[in-house]
Amino acid sequence: MLSGWSIILISLAYVGLLFGIAYYGDATSKGRSYAANPVIYSLSLAVYCSSWTFYGAVGRAASSGWEFLATYLGPILVFVFGWRLIEKVILVSKEQNITTISDFISSRYGKSQSLAILVTLIAVLGTIPYIALQLKAVAISYDALAPAASDSLSKGHDTALFVALLMAVFAVLFGTRHIDATEHHEGLVLAVAFESIVKLAAFICVGLFVTFQVFEGVDDMLFNLASQLSYNENFGTLFKESFLTETLLACGAVLCLPRQFHVTIVENTNVLNLRTARWLFPLYLVGLAAFVLPISVAGYLVFGAGQVDADTFVLMLPLAGDHKTLATFAFIGGLSASTSMVIVASVTLATMVCNDIVMPMLLRLPRLRLAQNKDLGALLLRVRRVTIFLLLLLAYFYYRILGDQGSLASFGLLAFVAAIQFLPAILGGIYWKGGSRYGALAGLTGGFCLWVYTLVIPTLIDANLISHSLLPEDIMSGGSLSPTNLFGLGGADGLEPLSHGVFWSRR
Repeated sequence: MLSGWSIILISLAYVGLLFGIAYYGDATSKGRSYAANPVIYSLSLAVYCSSWTFYGAVGRAASSGWEFLATYLGPILVFVFGWRLIEKVILVSKEQNITTISDFISSRYGKSQSLAILVTLIAVLGTIPYIALQLKAVAISYDALAPAASDSLSKGHDTALFVALLMAVFAVLFGTRHIDATEHHEGLVLAVAFESIVKLAAFICVGLFVTFQVFEGVDDMLFNLASQLSYNENFGTLFKESFLTETLLACGAVLCLPRQFHVTIVENTNVLNLRTARWLFPLYLVGLAAFVLPISVAGYLVFGAGQVDADTFVLMLPLAGDHKTLATFAFIGGLSASTSMVIVASVTLATMVCNDIVMPMLLRLPRLRLAQNKDLGALLLRVRRVTIFLLLLLAYFYYRILGDQGSLASFGLLAFVAAIQFLPAILGGIYWKGGSRYGALAGLTGGFCLWVYTLVIPTLIDANLISHSLLPEDIMSGGSLSPTNLFGLGGADGLEPLSHGVFWSRR
């Protein structure tokens, strides 16, 4: 095992390197745009690949078979076959100087402030579980590498809290150094592109280690994969109900996740970059997905079923082979996947909260006389920085309360379903001239309420945060009003819980 302090120092040095890259990108961006480079732009899209795809996909393959592929397949389908939709959104956004997904949706329905507020609230509540996922991933990976340090921390400190505060600090340094009317962050895009290279390289290195060290080459690996596929009943059917549901969620999430909308739409400075992105980003996803199954099967062969958390196979396999350098590199890859997601998501959400909720409210207070102030930049920065810290703390408390209630993938799926609520409003705003803000408000409100009822409440019940005595008998007994069997469409003979929640929230 590794020393806890050595891991912390390496992590700090790496994040410091990221800040240096971001600072360089901002300092040298005058007269040039790094996001205008099609390769950098395409790599920045890989912020989609968070710790869910780095750690959680391996655990997902171990527990649910082919379902892990859906996370990769969705974006590939969109960029290969649906790139015209992305192009349309980019062109509309540039024409109207759009800076966030809430700005885009509200602008398509008469600049509705109430719609912008609703989109912001849904985005915040839906993203908190996703940020909590990153905190959990970094915490369990640190605990796996340095269990002795984790034991001492648990007596008076908390790994996840330290990670949350550290990420908040660097999110502030990365994304709120200055105000840009276009909300372009050249340095941030450059740093995220660099992180994308690091996490891909780390995952491929672990995959190659598994192929030639755990297995005896490609032929032996393929033989073991074939044996596992024929033995494990989870791999019996590819197009299961949950697989199709998760694929549809991934298709929508690649555009509807606030962080993904930001890097794909807002940070795009040249729509022609999509010509490169439509093949390079899918190729990146294929490269990341290629070794998920080999790592998962190798983990079962080395550790057995249930002996080691499958989400940590990427780290534990190199450690089991006494390859500490590779394990450290894998940890840095996972850290890259987590920090890029948290930084971009928190900066994006802070911008939405500031622009759509806080500043309009402050401008209405006559005592502050902010309308007469010609320079609100300093206030905007302070509001965004405070918002970032609050978001990370909320995600930390979510992790502390619900962190043991599911795998990394379950956290991510909850966020995906929340984000998919925006898709009808986006499509309607582009292609349906008869759409109204009242219809968009009704659709988003109904979808959000059903998301809470069919997916969030069951999570809280499983965590014993909602007492059974507080709920009606019909709900707790699996009746027609049960969150997981609404009007008899769920349960043992109906839709599985995720598909059930998606069906009702998108009615």
